[in-house]
Amino acid sequence: MDENQTNIENVTIENDSDKRHHCSVWKCILMGILIFLGAFCAAYVILDWYFKSFLIPNTMLYPDYGMEKFIKHDFDRMEKFARNNNKILQEKSSNIIRIKQDDNEYKIYIDLKAFDNNENNVNIINENNTLTINGKSIKKSKNQEHILRFQQSYMFGDNVDLNNLKKETDGEYLVVSLPINKGNND
Repeated sequence: MDENQTNIENVTIENDSDKRHHCSVWKCILMGILIFLGAFCAAYVILDWYFKSFLIPNTMLYPDYGMEKFIKHDFDRMEKFARNNNKILQEKSSNIIRIKQDDNEYKIYIDLKAFDNNENNVNIINENNTLTINGKSIKKSKNQEHILRFQQSYMFGDNVDLNNLKKETDGEYLVVSLPINKGNND
């Protein structure tokens, strides 16, 4: 009987090993599938980066390419804004002062609206045949203060007598008259 019992034990041991063998086959299959999927995902990511480098130049060499593009776009917008505001400023400044020449004199018309309609806010300086007009205006409101400063210089020839300039107010304009000497023409 002892022999029969040993055989039965061997059979039962073999049955347990079959179950273990059966489980280890499934483990191997699942491990193989997981390894394949991991390798596929890794290859996909690497190839995706590689082919994107062809579509967007220098992304692998310069990872901040997108930031550079954003900064360049921002600077372009600022330059455009500055150009447009410079044109507007030139148009406004050309309306503040106008010069007319007659046979006997130059007349400079300064718009006092820009300087609070006060001729004391405008200063005229003459040095070495150069006439410099300075203007300043301060406008205050509850939360803001607007300061306008203006300076324009004009150079005249020797035939213009800057020492005999005359200032007079004509409505909203300060008119500066500069006599022209007929004997000294340029």
